[in-house]
Amino acid sequence: MKKIILIIFGIDILLSAHFIRTNGIVKDTRTHLEWQDNYNSTADKITKYSWMNAISYCENLVIDGKSDWRLPNKKELVTIIDYKIYNPSINSTFQKSFPGNYWSSTSVYPQHLKAWTVYFYAGFMSPEYNKTSSFSVRCVR
Repeated sequence: MKKIILIIFGIDILLSAHFIRTNGIVKDTRTHLEWQDNYNSTADKITKYSWMNAISYCENLVIDGKSDWRLPNKKELVTIIDYKIYNPSINSTFQKSFPGNYWSSTSVYPQHLKAWTVYFYAGFMSPEYNKTSSFSVRCVR
């Protein structure tokens, strides 16, 4: 029984050890996505945006000389959830996190006035918010 627990524990460590942080960017070595973890707003707070402004924010973002950022789709955004923790339920490699809703670029079908968010307090997706609501943003490239 002890061997099985150790094997499961070892596999869990290997699966979660795929994020690397450098110069305000967190790279996922499994998906090869790079995530924004650098915020330059007042008091280092994460600014909230409407959905359209979130898209614009990502498209105009430059970190470490990289300017090809975009708002992640819902499938990409859930890849950084850490379901073993909460408040926030995001991989600990990320240093800048807010335990609230983050926008995805994915519209809710057929309600095109809404978009999917990920609630990083507990790590779940939600299709219930209008695109005019203000939520946090984590850009990807």
